[in-house]
Amino acid sequence: MQHGLAQTTPALYEPALSTLGTLLGAAGAKPPGKGRCDSAWSWQDCLWLAIEAKSDEKPSGMIPHRDIRQANDQLRLLCADRHQDAPPAGSATIIVSPKPAVARDGIISAEAHVHVISPVVMTDLARDAAQAWDEILAGRAGHSGTALRELVTAALARHSVLPSQVLDNPEGNGTLVHHRVEHRAVWPASSTSHQIRWLRIVTVTSLCLWRVR
Repeated sequence: MQHGLAQTTPALYEPALSTLGTLLGAAGAKPPGKGRCDSAWSWQDCLWLAIEAKSDEKPSGMIPHRDIRQANDQLRLLCADRHQDAPPAGSATIIVSPKPAVARDGIISAEAHVHVISPVVMTDLARDAAQAWDEILAGRAGHSGTALRELVTAALARHSVLPSQVLDNPEGNGTLVHHRVEHRAVWPASSTSHQIRWLRIVTVTSLCLWRVR
């Protein structure tokens, strides 16, 4: 999984996205059908994330309007495929792109559920998920039932990869979804004394907001 998410080739990157979703407790898979997202993460009917991967794009220029239009459709397509009238509350579509900006028409037309993140977010999240599951597998002997569930929950929480930690919350402590901001964020200087923990996802009216520790 981590190797796949370090690649730019879609044939390697996209299956790794689904594996990551599974490690986070979701049903992770590429939906069948034309025009569907590259990976859908579904925590039953509690939350859906539609992931659009642009891993093979160059880290320059702008995300084009057509990519935003495609992202706008993804939750509607999932609803149609699953015979539901609406997605679960809080569901989102995430574009993973190395491009540093979004075309103006894309900013204007983006629906509220559409967000953009850097590939760095996914590689960091995959690393933390892998570390959590290494810990779970090393300590699972002798655990079952409630004790095993508690072991899994505690390990995911320590590595900040519970769904409630991965996504945004009122305190703004999430990784994949963050508040809407209206202007481009300024990248931190390389001399900053803080360690950048995660680039944070924002809606397409901005670039990235970061969390430092």
